[in-house]
Amino acid sequence: MTGRALLPFLVLAVALAACHDAVAPVTPAARGPYLAPVDSGYDFSVFVASPPGDTSRLLVVERGGRILLRKHGVRQDSAFLNLTALTGGASEYGVYSVAFHPRYAANRQLYVYYVDNAGAGHLSRFLADASFDHADPTSEHTILAVPESSDAVLYGGVVAFGPDGKLYLALGDGDAGQGPGTVSLAQDSTSLLGKFLRLDVDAADPYGIPPDNPYVGRPGWRGEIWQLGLRNPWRWSFDRQNGDLWIGDVGEHAWEEIDWLPGGAAAGNNFGWPFMEGNACYSPAGAPCWGL
Repeated sequence: MTGRALLPFLVLAVALAACHDAVAPVTPAARGPYLAPVDSGYDFSVFVASPPGDTSRLLVVERGGRILLRKHGVRQDSAFLNLTALTGGASEYGVYSVAFHPRYAANRQLYVYYVDNAGAGHLSRFLADASFDHADPTSEHTILAVPESSDAVLYGGVVAFGPDGKLYLALGDGDAGQGPGTVSLAQDSTSLLGKFLRLDVDAADPYGIPPDNPYVGRPGWRGEIWQLGLRNPWRWSFDRQNGDLWIGDVGEHAWEEIDWLPGGAAAGNNFGWPFMEGNACYSPAGAPCWGL
């Protein structure tokens, strides 16, 4: 089943070639934005985040299960949160991202998205201690659990609060990549996989479904769905200035995608997977391009 007949604007990623000029070095201020090392020695670091309004703390997520704290620019000796007993054992299992409640300074709530050693995705809430330098692993409260097949490899990756204060989670379609003709759950209205979810974690326990989500009340649809048709939205972000949504969706064979929706755009958009990969037909093989 598909959503509304609207494909969002699609920007295809391009490779940038490095060049070396035989000119005198320039100062950092003169050359504009550039990359510089800040810290090293992490084990497969995949995500960084800071609590809202806190300029002294930076959390570094290691896929193997540890979330480490840099405080005032110094890495702390003990982990902020250690989930290595739950995840990171094999395949693409691991901790993918962390998000802080907008009122984190008052309620100490943070949300972690990880894949356990059985291959199931978990969105869980944890509580930081009074010092905000550690979170208690025994405080885990499961918000959402998404069972997947044992050979799944596409889990998505980011949980974050949006400009509207709602909690957003993008999930991969779980496909192990068998090629064209494979059934993808990205177009299945009864599955959360291959979708962007929008939740209200303040309305109910474990969460409420915002009444303005696009498929609320539609028979055969999960109300949590906000956007659909994604393969593996590994990284995404809302633009802090205008609310635009940028999604890095990992391709199958030939294309990688950077998808864009302007701030305030209608929900219920269909990003096309698996009918299209980038701007090319994908599945079913040999069929006319869907939506063109």
